[in-house]
Amino acid sequence: MLVVKTKAELKKAQKDKVKEFLIIGDLAEKVQKAKSISKLSKKKVILLSGVLAAGVAAAIPTGGTSLGAAGLTFAAVEAGAGAAGTGLSTGAIIAIASIGGALVAYALYKDYNLEFEKNPNGGTKVKCTRH
Repeated sequence: MLVVKTKAELKKAQKDKVKEFLIIGDLAEKVQKAKSISKLSKKKVILLSGVLAAGVAAAIPTGGTSLGAAGLTFAAVEAGAGAAGTGLSTGAIIAIASIGGALVAYALYKDYNLEFEKNPNGGTKVKCTRH
C-alpha cells in the first residue's frame, strides 16, 4: 500500500486516482483536523479557497516570511471574516491550508472513504479507499 507523508505526495495520489493509500505523520493529524470540510457545500469550499488564496497573495510583499505558522494563523483569523459563512473553526482552516488548500481537502473527503486510527503511542493513521 502506498504511504503518504507530504502534501505533494497526497496531491499526486489524488491526481493518479490511487485506489488505496495510507496517510501518516503530521499530515494525518492535519487531515483529521480538516474533517469538517466534508460537510461544506462546493460553493462554500470555493469561497474558502479564494479566502486562503488571498491570504497567500497578501504574503507576497513580505517575501513569504508571513507564511510561517504565525502567518498562517493570522491569515486564518483574518480569513474568518471572509470565511464566516463556512462555519469552520480557525484550527480547521489552518489544517486545510496546511494540507494543500480547500479544494485538495474537499476532494479527499468526497472521493475517498477515510478511516482514522489513533496509535496507542500517539499519532494518527488515515487509510483512504477510493469510492
